[in-house]
Amino acid sequence: MLKKKIEKLIDLIENTEIEEIEVSSFWGAQKIRLSKSKSNQAVGLSNLINEQHSNSTTSAINSQPTVKEESAEIQDLTIQPKENNESPDEENYEDETKFKIITAPLVGTFYSSPKPDEPEFISIGDNVKIGKIVCIIEAMKIFNEIESEDEGELVHVYVENGTPVEYGQELFVLRINNV
Repeated sequence: MLKKKIEKLIDLIENTEIEEIEVSSFWGAQKIRLSKSKSNQAVGLSNLINEQHSNSTTSAINSQPTVKEESAEIQDLTIQPKENNESPDEENYEDETKFKIITAPLVGTFYSSPKPDEPEFISIGDNVKIGKIVCIIEAMKIFNEIESEDEGELVHVYVENGTPVEYGQELFVLRINNV
């Protein structure tokens, strides 16, 4: 986390009864853990969440604060990146007879085009053939071209250009052509 963000967090909690704060970030997910005396009921917590929410690209709070019934209150907040390219009328892509999901074969950084100023390898609505390069995943300064193992029309993209991906993470959804 940047020094200014940490300083802002300290300023927000300085006049509260917070005994401990732990801030961690891993692959875009940010976690904040607060420990404070039971008498102080979330003073400054909403400001802390709002500040974190407005200063980052994250948006959804996954888990609600949990309370121990001892002398202290423990609160865990996990902030996850917003899913990109979701549409309200999104189909159920789990039907393997209609859709194939292309997943990341390795951990690295996802790139949708060969160079920043060039067009993407594939776009929504494109017909993808077997062997077509769909993206590049950079791992340890090596750029790995990822090829499609299936044919179909690209109907959904799960990740944004330049974001880190994990092994097995869903990247694209293809609608099988013969359906």
